[in-house]
Amino acid sequence: MRLAIVGSSHVSAFRNAWSEFPGRWPGVEAEFFAMPYDVFQRMVVTEDLRLVRGPGRAWLRQEELTLARRINGREEAALAGADLVLAVGIPYLYDEPLLALLDGSDIDGLRSVGAPRQMSAAAFEAMLGVLVGKSRPPASWNRPGLRGRLVMMQRPLPSETAIPSARAKFAMRRRIARRPEGVVEALGRYVRGVREALAAHGVRLFPQPAETITREGLTLERFTRGFRRIHDDTVNERDHIHANAAFGALCLDRILAEALSGRQRGKMATIQEGA
Repeated sequence: MRLAIVGSSHVSAFRNAWSEFPGRWPGVEAEFFAMPYDVFQRMVVTEDLRLVRGPGRAWLRQEELTLARRINGREEAALAGADLVLAVGIPYLYDEPLLALLDGSDIDGLRSVGAPRQMSAAAFEAMLGVLVGKSRPPASWNRPGLRGRLVMMQRPLPSETAIPSARAKFAMRRRIARRPEGVVEALGRYVRGVREALAAHGVRLFPQPAETITREGLTLERFTRGFRRIHDDTVNERDHIHANAAFGALCLDRILAEALSGRQRGKMATIQEGA
């Protein structure tokens, strides 16, 4: 099986897993392509299944493309020859707006922590629907040539190490962590909605494994500690948003097992039809 893993800096968990656990996936060949997020989000998939810079983007900062060449040795990725394409970091999930709803509102049947506002279950479902709609991947990913062999995986939830940090960007996460009622359920409902929306287009969403998530809706520290940056391979112990090689290995185990099982089912169906 030929596997192409492309995406933002969160590709690091998978590339690090590949190097730290050699021989773990026999019979699988993998290629990796990572871009800084603000470059990757502007890339498009062409009709011949190349992941390239979008047209009219000459103003992109040259240093970012230089970094991409240093990471990958190239500025684009060929997807046509891959049996399975894993796109990491898309679709972008709007978990922050979702958590803002939980932070400011009690929700009927889901959360009751004495928040200043009360939201009905129907209103919350409507808001979830809006967020699911916003989470559609860029249109160019909906190429017929990728149908049935494209798996998407959103960026992992922030690490539980973010809670004791003093960084302002995690202030809401710290408040939610003190009263986590309904958080994991809400996140799960949101991800299921996105998964169903993508499935209608022949795209599979691989959700973050449940055993890596805390009751506060964060990633367990053991799946983030020791994260190595993709551009220089150094360990950054102050990073609270990237996952490590153990996380990447767990996800690869599941993704490849399901893909190989699906191929075997397809072969058996072909044999039965020809019998």
